Order: sequence, then C-alpha cells, then structure tokens
Amino acid sequence: MRHFREDQLNKSNLIGLAPYQYWEKKYGGEKGTRWDMAANDLVAHSHAAGVFDYDRVRGCGAWWDGTRAILHLGNGLIIGDEKSPLSIPGKFIYERCRPIGIDPSNPLDTASASSLLRICELVSWDQQLSSRYLAGWLAIAPICGALEWRPHIWIVGEHGSGKSWVIENIIRRLLGGIDLSISYSTTEAGIRQMLGQDARPITFDEAEGKDQRGQTRIDNVLALARNASSDTQAAIYKGSASGEAVGYRIRSCFLFSSIGYGVTAKADESRITGLSIIKDGNDNRYEKLSTLAAETLKDNYIQRFSARSIKMIPIIRANARIFSSASRIVLGSRRDGDQVGALLAGAYSLESNDLISFDSAMKWINGKNWSTQKDAAAETDQGQCYNHIMAWQIHCQPKSGLCSRTVGELVEIASGIKTDDERIWPKEAEETLARIGIKADAIGVSISSSHPALKENLHNTEWARNWSKTLLRMLGATSTNPVRFAGTRSRAVMIPWDKNNDSEPSIQNGDGQNHGQKMPMDNQEPSIQSEMCDLE
Repeated sequence: MRHFREDQLNKSNLIGLAPYQYWEKKYGGEKGTRWDMAANDLVAHSHAAGVFDYDRVRGCGAWWDGTRAILHLGNGLIIGDEKSPLSIPGKFIYERCRPIGIDPSNPLDTASASSLLRICELVSWDQQLSSRYLAGWLAIAPICGALEWRPHIWIVGEHGSGKSWVIENIIRRLLGGIDLSISYSTTEAGIRQMLGQDARPITFDEAEGKDQRGQTRIDNVLALARNASSDTQAAIYKGSASGEAVGYRIRSCFLFSSIGYGVTAKADESRITGLSIIKDGNDNRYEKLSTLAAETLKDNYIQRFSARSIKMIPIIRANARIFSSASRIVLGSRRDGDQVGALLAGAYSLESNDLISFDSAMKWINGKNWSTQKDAAAETDQGQCYNHIMAWQIHCQPKSGLCSRTVGELVEIASGIKTDDERIWPKEAEETLARIGIKADAIGVSISSSHPALKENLHNTEWARNWSKTLLRMLGATSTNPVRFAGTRSRAVMIPWDKNNDSEPSIQNGDGQNHGQKMPMDNQEPSIQSEMCDLE
C-alpha cells in the first residue's frame, strides 16, 4: 500500500499511482496535464472518504467477511466458487499484492485428506493427541485469516529425534510456500514487515533463546503470536520515520520448533500447544513414515489439500465452536477450550465434510486422556508465582554451619510443619525468611508486597511489578496491615494453609471463574446457522 501527504502529490508520485495516459486523458489541457488539478481532486476525494482505517485493509490469504469466506489471491478474489475483482463493495479493502499459488477449484476428497492423519500418527510423539494436533494445525494454517481463534503449536525434540525431518518433509512441504518460513535471527519487526496485511502461517525453526538478546527476540515474537490468536485483539501500532503510526493486525497461525520448549508466560501457554517428539530408535516406524509421506505429499496433493480447507471454511469455523464448547467442559477453561477446539476442528475436517454434533464432539473428547492438559490448565498464574518464590534457594548460616534450603523448606520449618531438619531450627528459619520479606506461622505464610529481596528474585519474570496483586488471587489470600520483616516494614499478602493439607497453601483459583462445571455454549446455534447458510 502507498500513501502520500498533500505536499507529495506531485507528477512522479501520481504516475506511480496510475499510467501517464490516465492523467493526460482526465486532466489534459492546452499546456499539458494539469497536475495541480489532479492533486486537488485527489485531496477532495480523500476528505470526502473520511479518516482512513488500517483495520479495513486485507492482504493475501483467506478471510471471513461477515457471512462469507473470501480468498484473496493477490490479483483477484474467490468468493464462494466465483472469481471477483479486488474492488468489491463492503467494509474491507483488499489491496493488490504478490499473487499466491493457490487453486481452490479441485479440493481433496475425504479419503485422500485423511492420509495426513496416518502420516502424523507415525511420528514418534510422547503423547497420542499430538498427531491430531499437528494434523489439525496443518489443516487450518492455510485459512488462518478466516478463523475466530488461531492456535499456535511448538514442536520440541532432541537431536536425532526426527524433528527437523518432520519440519522439512511434512510441515513445510505440505504448506507449499504459503507460509512465511523464518529461523533464529528473525525479529518481530521483520515478521511484521514481511507479513504486512497478509494472513499467512508462520513456521519458526530454531526458536532458541541462546543468549539474553536471543531470548528477548523470541519473547517479542511470542508477543506477536499472542496478539494474532484472537479476532478481538487490538491492532498493533508502530511509529515510522515519517512521524505517522503504522497499524498491523496480525492474523497468522504460528508454528515454533526447537530443542527445548521456550514458553514460560501463562498467557502464552494457553495459546501455544506443546508437542514433543522422542527418539525411539524404531527404524521400521521411520521407514513407514518416510515412505508414506513421499508417496502422499506430491505437488498435486499439496495444492488440493489447501483447496479443501478453503472450501470448508464455514464448516471448520462452526466445528471449532462446537469442539471448543465441549473442550471447555472437560478442561475447565475457556481459553484452553478455544485452543483445543480449533485444532480438533482442523483434524476433523480431514476425515469428514460434515458439521459435528455437540454430543458426538463430547463423546470423542471424553474418550481421550486429557491429564496433561488438565494439569496445565489447573496451574494458575498465582500458583506459578507462589511456586517460583517457594523454589528460591537461600543460603543459611545456622550455628551448625553454612547450608542452603529452599524458601518452601524454610517456611515449613518456621511454621512447625517440618520438624525433622537437623541443621536449621525454627527460630533460625524464621530469621532467615524475615530478611527476604517472608513470615510463616501456624495460620499461613505472609509475603511482603514490596521487599527488595523479593523484587530482586522476581526480576525478569512477569510478576516483577505486581506479585502482591497476583498472590491476592489465591483462595483465602488477604492484604495485611504493615508487617515488620527484620527491620523493615511493608504491607503483605497472607495466604492461609489449606485446611485439608497443612503443608500446602490454598493455591486454587480465587478468581471466581467456573472451573470444571458445564458451561453454556455461547449461543452456538444461531452463529452456526448464519455461517452455514452460504453452503446451502
């Protein structure tokens, strides 16, 4: 997209917008083309059109336009089965861009599409559901701009596990160049500028934070992925050299891969599903995998694979809502339901052309083992913050000599819960804890809201500035009046012990959310009907 200020509407810039012959025909005069008149008309039309909104601009990719799916090919649109020019009436502006190589006219049939599920099942995953997650992500990645929720995945595996083979021979091969393929040194700004307004999947190999600068670079990319997840996320605005803000609305599904899992923030854990490939040494399994992938993922299959997903956009959107509603009941979290629901809807599109019923989705989900996902969903932000503090190693110097204990161990000794430590007495544990802003007794544990030692320990974590507000979300936690901690005074958060287990605090959710109970389906049926009408 090109934009100009009024003082930039000169001859050379106007010719960049339209051929010389156009201006000569429309504004030609006895002394040649009247460029001032052309510039004046453009300014007048701009004022009449009103303030420009970057959110209206859409680049290449698949999109949802109110009640219909639209595929932007770069030089034209596909609406349903009909070709259309870029200039169509409506809310959105589809700007011309480099054409993408998608032919939606010949989608795969169900039998052929389901072959991808068998390929993914032959990868040596540590969890059975991972094969379905990868297949589902691959099915929805080409239509990421048309989704209400865009899930991201992170594939990890040690050297020799086959991770790189899967990336090159299945994932990037199947995406067929639709994706923006990047690696370690790529920055968040580079991704934004390469994408522009396009809706394309991102495959980020070697997403390792090898040093502090590298970790900062990865964190910035994760923030970009976080913003891309939902259609309700606000646009990103960045300053430019011209002094004008430039808006970006990222609509990509991200796939990260590395040796180790790089997600630490709770907000990212609910948006990025981790998949782990293990080294099993099974040459027979690998032979079957490589043979099936080579025989299946040929050029014609790849072209028709994307065409199937594009054809099924209304069905996939509707099924994502149904799977999401069913998943929320099992996992007890709206966000986790959205994440899992979108991936399962993508996988289901490979084995069926139909809308799934809520009962069928619920039956399928109940037949799977969700212990890993439930454990992750149950680990709240406040629980992670508390556990981080309790895992802090402290050097102690009792009369018996120098030793070290975790804060959690010192808390148990000071409160009388732990009585068998031969090196540290309760009074010594109490004094050591006070010097870092913590007190423990028979009722619970009090953690200072502003102690410098705690601030230092929580530096470079997401709780560095607000750990007290985070801890207050724990069940039964209360804010206290100023408490004395080894010569300093500050307010604190008092967390009572769990009455059912005196050695643990009440770290369950204190946020008033519904965790585990059956939830309403958010007026699912009217939304599904509105999107299905285009198929009839």
